[in-house]
Amino acid sequence: MLACLFRSFDIVPEPVIVVCECVAIIRGYTEVDWEVAKGMMAEPNFLQNLKEVNCDLITGTQIRAIKTHMKVTQITILVYP
Repeated sequence: MLACLFRSFDIVPEPVIVVCECVAIIRGYTEVDWEVAKGMMAEPNFLQNLKEVNCDLITGTQIRAIKTHMKVTQITILVYP
């Protein structure tokens, strides 16, 4: 569903790609790129599984991988309280 929406765009904005790749890291994918993220979003229960992610189980390794990925791509995401 989401992958279909993004495929309809001629150019997917870089921040969208980076966030989707970060979700792939949280979901445990070892290879992370836009193609993997699109495949992940095409999974039948992607949205339901995403809603059910237990944030307490996100590991320090995953958090470091996400921070590194965001630095490499030079994307800053602001989190508001």
